[in-house]
Amino acid sequence: MTGAVHPKHEVEPSDNMPPFTRGDLGAVLVAIVGTILAIVLAATGPGVQSAAGAAQILIAMAISLINMAHVVGLLLLDSVGDEGVGHAYLRTLSMIATPAAVLANLLISLLA
Repeated sequence: MTGAVHPKHEVEPSDNMPPFTRGDLGAVLVAIVGTILAIVLAATGPGVQSAAGAAQILIAMAISLINMAHVVGLLLLDSVGDEGVGHAYLRTLSMIATPAAVLANLLISLLA
């Protein structure tokens, strides 16, 4: 049932992937776009010669790791039907930390 909507508001992208809720798909989209923005802001910032540039790179690396854990954990946990505490924790952490990291890198770029 490719693309079918289930009664629990889940979307199944393909037969080989687990069904995702709309919130999960939104969180993945925020994670991908936010990670790319954080990396681009770090790359165009003041550079590693300054403390601000080094902070931007560390922020981008940290958010990348958080979001990779979120997306990989989402795929692995949903494939076995687990929707426990770890699932909600990673989604919430990703949804809060990603915009904060982009905002921090943007402020560093503007003020440095």
